[in-house]
Amino acid sequence: MDLVPLKDDWTLDTEKMLEDANKFNSSIIFANPNAPTGISLSRKEVAAMLDQAPKDRVFIVDEAYCDFGGESCIPLLKDYKNLVIVRTFSKSLSFAGMRLGYVVANPELIQAVFTAKNSFNHFPVDNVAQTAAIASCKAVSYYVEASRKVVEQRESFTDFLKKNGWFVIDSRTNFVFTKKQGLAGEEIYQYVKKNGILIRHFSTPGIEDFVRITIGTPEQMNALKEIMSHL
Repeated sequence: MDLVPLKDDWTLDTEKMLEDANKFNSSIIFANPNAPTGISLSRKEVAAMLDQAPKDRVFIVDEAYCDFGGESCIPLLKDYKNLVIVRTFSKSLSFAGMRLGYVVANPELIQAVFTAKNSFNHFPVDNVAQTAAIASCKAVSYYVEASRKVVEQRESFTDFLKKNGWFVIDSRTNFVFTKKQGLAGEEIYQYVKKNGILIRHFSTPGIEDFVRITIGTPEQMNALKEIMSHL
């Protein structure tokens, strides 16, 4: 697998991804919106990539966070037979503990998945997970509203951070990726942890000064604002 680093502005280097895919006649896979940055490509941008990528290799888009402001590529399936969209119940459907996901693709590719899956899938979806998943699919309006509330809190928290001197990458997910000049990411993480709230920090070069903050309830976000206002 050839990993393509993010560009200096933390966006996907789509030109390099396409260059390598065509050079090695390989597949492409990426998360859209991306993690941990929260940045999302538009459907039009993904279509432009599909036009230039190898047509005989699968092109996989992970849309785990799409329901928080991304633009789904499902409408592109009718035009691109090699497109595979991976989705999950873990985020917008609040199913993190179930570890339940699904694939959306053209029938030929779905059949290939079914043909191969039993040779490596040792953890099939049990009856409890299936029953709960079906119930959640019947309550779409509830989860749409829940996602809307998350987005509302995300935008409010982003405004707070920017007004207090933080750099924030505009997010299309249920988290924000932020940093503050003069503070190391580990320092921010430890300070917030000491005050009773866990956020995420990655030591990966290029993003080591950032922290990733998942959006919670209004009460939780207000508590975090109070803590971060002292940084």
